[in-house]
Amino acid sequence: MTRAYPSPDHPHVRHSTGTLRYPSDRSQGPTTLVATRSVKGSGLAGNPVLIVDDNELNLRLAETVLRQAGFETTVARTAAEARERLPERDWSAVLMDLRLPDGNGLDIVRELRADPRMASMPVAALTASALLADPDAAFEAGCDAYIAKPIEVRTFAEEVRSLIELRRAPTRAEPER
Repeated sequence: MTRAYPSPDHPHVRHSTGTLRYPSDRSQGPTTLVATRSVKGSGLAGNPVLIVDDNELNLRLAETVLRQAGFETTVARTAAEARERLPERDWSAVLMDLRLPDGNGLDIVRELRADPRMASMPVAALTASALLADPDAAFEAGCDAYIAKPIEVRTFAEEVRSLIELRRAPTRAEPER
């Protein structure tokens, strides 16, 4: 799988915009998906989402918002727990905190991308870090999206829905059948 990444001056989306940006087909730069639909009734409800975060407040908020939207959620609070949970099932989306007490979330994403069984799982970097380099580092590690914390509760479930649809959307390398 070939990946192209946004340029360093690319305006990555922050939580307050209600949009989610990611490299669309990994060759033409970023695409913006704007929150427009409810997850309930979209055929995406019940999809399993793994949330990896060590901050209990952020974890509970993300889990509550996604469950209320109809997603099935599982949590991991450490890098070790994430590594244990990732191969357990075919996750519709993985939300990965970049800084965990026992490891780096980006290292886990790199491992995931190297494993053929899990390489196609949509992954969003979920981080409170405001460092300018984080979005680019996340994309370079293999993340499909970058979501800044604190999450925007009004649009978060839609952002996750958009991430899941990324997996289902055909890319230039994968023609629609």
